[in-house]
Amino acid sequence: MSFTNDWSTTIGKIRFHLADTDSAAAVFSDEQLAQLLLEYEEVDLVVEACLLHKLALLAQPDFRADWLQVDLSSARKATADLLARKRQEFGLNSLSSGIRHFLRADSNEV
Repeated sequence: MSFTNDWSTTIGKIRFHLADTDSAAAVFSDEQLAQLLLEYEEVDLVVEACLLHKLALLAQPDFRADWLQVDLSSARKATADLLARKRQEFGLNSLSSGIRHFLRADSNEV
């Protein structure tokens, strides 16, 4: 897994926004970030996609079994808070409104 932490590069900027700057504990590889960059084309959209992915990974329920306790609620909250801050920083809206009419494929009716 390759790792770039040069902030003058696009991947380095993405890592900076994600706080994914420790090569020993990197969450995303350079290849994964490059692929997302090809798909989304903008740093802010890649950062949002990565944070949503991290939230999905943290979506499993908390549990406790005798000597073992897994509590991901604080990690979920911190990631959700970071996502909200980055959306505000980048000017990304999580909600959109409006009416969209779709035509049926077999007619000209809505």
